[in-house]
Amino acid sequence: MEERPPVPTESEAFQLLDAIMLYFYEPQHLFDAREVSDRISMFFESPQSQLQNPSIWTLHIILIFAVGRLLRGETDGGSLLPGFKLFTFVDQNLPSPTQLRKQGLAGIEVLALMVVYLQNIDQKDDASIYAGLAIRLAIMHGLHRGHTTQRLRRSESTHANRLWWTIHMLEKRIAIATGFPLVALDDTIMDTSLPTDSPGFPNPSSIRMNIRIAQIQGKIYSVIYSSEPHPEDLFLANVQEIVSSLTQLAHHISHIPLAGASALGHQMSRREQRTSISLYTVLYTTIMLTLRPVMLHLTKSILNAETTFAQTTKDFQQLSCTCIEAARRSIELLMVAKKEDMIAKFGFFDLDTMFSAGFIMLLAAIIEAASPEHSASMVPFKSSPSILEAITLLDYLGTFNNEAAIQRRDQIQKLYDRIPSLVRQPHPSEVSITSEGNHRHNALAEGIHAPVYPDESHQGIGRVPQSPNITDNTGIEGWTVNSLPLQLPDDPQRMYTLYHNDDFTLTGGDVADFEELERHLFGNEG
Repeated sequence: MEERPPVPTESEAFQLLDAIMLYFYEPQHLFDAREVSDRISMFFESPQSQLQNPSIWTLHIILIFAVGRLLRGETDGGSLLPGFKLFTFVDQNLPSPTQLRKQGLAGIEVLALMVVYLQNIDQKDDASIYAGLAIRLAIMHGLHRGHTTQRLRRSESTHANRLWWTIHMLEKRIAIATGFPLVALDDTIMDTSLPTDSPGFPNPSSIRMNIRIAQIQGKIYSVIYSSEPHPEDLFLANVQEIVSSLTQLAHHISHIPLAGASALGHQMSRREQRTSISLYTVLYTTIMLTLRPVMLHLTKSILNAETTFAQTTKDFQQLSCTCIEAARRSIELLMVAKKEDMIAKFGFFDLDTMFSAGFIMLLAAIIEAASPEHSASMVPFKSSPSILEAITLLDYLGTFNNEAAIQRRDQIQKLYDRIPSLVRQPHPSEVSITSEGNHRHNALAEGIHAPVYPDESHQGIGRVPQSPNITDNTGIEGWTVNSLPLQLPDDPQRMYTLYHNDDFTLTGGDVADFEELERHLFGNEG
């Protein structure tokens, strides 16, 4: 006899729904919250009978419980992974693809929630299976076509439109994370409109922004990280288009209030703060994704004593500093989220941002350790927060038995500990040893044994304080993504060389690219 999953009480069920709403309500649209709320109430009228013969909506509600528990880090019945017994129940009772197609949008929503759960427990390959099925069912229902949704009632049309774009984003991002080809239609073939205002639904600005970021990420994946060769002129034009799109997006996103501050006297709600953090960090992660090959190329050149940071061209220095600053700002925002208890304990985007930022800050630490100069050009490498705070954030997720966070933390720690053995020690005539230099060298040699928090007296451009007052908007005006310069080299051949070289075989996936760095530095001994 099949074991029934441990379901929450009705009051707890709505708390789990609220947890999902906190993280996904505005930037994505996994379901119509009004309908799901009603369905939860209906479920608790006869929960045991519904579990005995689960309908598609029973499975839907059980997944709400599973994802909610996962985000909150709450185990169910001793299971190591929060919500895993609930998810397993759904997986075992999931209808066939043919039956799911007959369930309409509810079947697509169930698949979307399964994707979110698997993605958040770092089972990206499995998540890609359900994402591919979800996008195909959505296409079969014509959700990618504007005339399909136009025939529906307004609320149904809004729901179908936003669900399509959410599935579209999920599929793109999982393809990047796994390195698998994109399944969805090319963006130019779709003619459905972007989400618009509609009564009873959240303002569409956040989901529109998220869609645009996902589209740019797909472009980055297919251009910068493509295994197929691109003619130089086409490649350069595409990269210029990516940078132009990021610049435009930076302008638009700057109108969204930044978490950690009040805007025009308006106290931001928790949901507004979390939405702000999500959008800014995913944009910063996209900037890091664009510039990571540049950082890796620079790191390799410096370690091979081919150049120093001071000797590189100004545009190369600027791109590197932009990448580092994007990583630093991501860490700062996640520190705000941690303080306000708004980090998803098992959350793909938060973990992805932590590791991506930690990856870049690790490269910055290597470059700094290998650079004897103490010029103004090295200032961005010495600012806080740094790799130490990225490690601290990963440690925090590890306290909830988040194995993916623990693994990524250990990867960064291991390479960080080996920096002294990687760096060619300069001749005494090349650099004067200062007390600060000795302190930093000792920190590298000893590894990270305790978190080192930022110096709150340091107020660089747009610094968010270590313990920000959420109602204080001091300094926020300067803390916009517009202040991150993204100016590519004027020399086309130089720019092409930055991205097309034999240094690394990159996929765009953060874990795979980190392992490629380890392979390059240590070979099979990694």
